[in-house]
Amino acid sequence: MSGLAGSGPYPKDVKQCRACDADIVWLKTKRGKWMCVNVVPTKSEFRGPTAGETKYTHDEHEPHWATCPCAGEFRKASTDG
Repeated sequence: MSGLAGSGPYPKDVKQCRACDADIVWLKTKRGKWMCVNVVPTKSEFRGPTAGETKYTHDEHEPHWATCPCAGEFRKASTDG
């Protein structure tokens, strides 16, 4: 993966999912929370993050939890009654 702008994230920014080892990048949502997204989206309507990109965009980035086979392992338990 190249570190050139527009060609994908900087290699130092790419991490691996603890459960499935997929390549992910952490981006911030509008509310300031961290969201992991797939470096290589599985659906054509999404694009991968670019070098230096830091903001998550709902219509452009594919959340990793939507495709991770182990996503349930990381969900927080409900605190409802």
